Amino acid sequence: MLSIRGLIGGWGPTVIVEGVDLLLAEGETLAIIGRNGVGKTTLLELVTGRARRRAGEILLHGTDIAAMPIHRRAHAGIGHVPQQREVFRSLTVDEHLLVAARPGPWDRQRIFELFPSLAQRRSSLGSQLSGGEQQMLAIARALVGNPSVLLMDEPSEGLAPVVIEEMIEAMRLLTRSKTLSILLVEQRVDLAQQLADRFAVMDRGRITHQGMICELEDQRRLAELVGLTVAGNEHALNVA
Repeated sequence: MLSIRGLIGGWGPTVIVEGVDLLLAEGETLAIIGRNGVGKTTLLELVTGRARRRAGEILLHGTDIAAMPIHRRAHAGIGHVPQQREVFRSLTVDEHLLVAARPGPWDRQRIFELFPSLAQRRSSLGSQLSGGEQQMLAIARALVGNPSVLLMDEPSEGLAPVVIEEMIEAMRLLTRSKTLSILLVEQRVDLAQQLADRFAVMDRGRITHQGMICELEDQRRLAELVGLTVAGNEHALNVA
């Protein structure tokens, strides 16, 4: 579905991602984990076209999209849930979904079944939504574009536990359906374990290890991979 080969890039003159190779299969969820500042967000921004690529290929369905502008990558099948949500403050929930909609199985009715909280707020402006509602809207906006590959950048960041539970339940439905390929950056490894099939560790702009998600059940092994010591809740090791 998505193949990244020798990808190098960053922001302006600064190179952050250096020689990344990744494969994402159809219907698979791949979690990218690692400490803050190692290039995880920049990797997603390179796939979307928002960061500057210097070398390498980004193949979607076998077609190299690396030279395409952002809107053409979206039309080709790339959906993006950015870390900062980027909700339009002056648009209602309904208007967000209307302007982003493209033909496919995901429509507003299906979105509101996935996120009942949004259905109750469909006439509310983006500026009137809570942080959790904005995150759900960012995911919903990406889904109504009916992508084949969904990039999600730390969807749980800054959310209250009760909101995270609702959002994670919706994401479980997405990942278990195997209808989308998902590249997930998530700082909470316990959530990545619930959602992903495989994982890749990123450090200093490079992929240093890849494996099946079950490998992360060994907390000492996880700490070794990301260069941390295990402390506190061993079932929710945070790599931020």
